[in-house]
Amino acid sequence: SHTKKWSAEETEFFYKCLKECGTDFSMIESRFEGKRNRTQIKNKFRKEESENSSRIEETLYGPKYNSSPMKKRESKEELKNLDDM
Repeated sequence: SHTKKWSAEETEFFYKCLKECGTDFSMIESRFEGKRNRTQIKNKFRKEESENSSRIEETLYGPKYNSSPMKKRESKEELKNLDDM
């Protein structure tokens, strides 16, 4: 059967989940609380990957120069580890 078109809101939510869960489609599915199943989510990922590959990459891997707190903390840890050497 034909899948209901993804709304802009659903698409934004999809990207939010992707950022938090990575490509764990089962985990993303549980966040959609029955509104979308794993197959629909996986198909959505494939579609977005072909049509918006740069957004998918940025969502999964962050911008090239990512300054999120997590990344900053990791680099601080790395520097600390260097100091211990």
